[in-house]
Amino acid sequence: MMLYEIHIQNFPDTESALATQAPIAHTLCPDPDHNTPCEIPWSFTLGDDNNLILGIYTTPAKATALTETIATLTHHPTALHQATPGHFNELETQYRIEHP
Repeated sequence: MMLYEIHIQNFPDTESALATQAPIAHTLCPDPDHNTPCEIPWSFTLGDDNNLILGIYTTPAKATALTETIATLTHHPTALHQATPGHFNELETQYRIEHP
């Protein structure tokens, strides 16, 4: 398990990037009222040039598959990276608490 960032790129403005969060969130968590933890802890932030960055804590295989799913869903270029040190550290903690 590792922290990853999926960069979703080429949004014309911040509003467009933020609007894309909802369909991605629905892909990650189809039932927001579920009683169990999400399989993959996740969080969003905005990067430079109106890029949307999705932080995830998961396996390399799931990170790769999710990157491909998001590219298909959003029709935007996506890139998978190891998380920037200090970014999304709370996701690793969340996973450890929710998956003892």
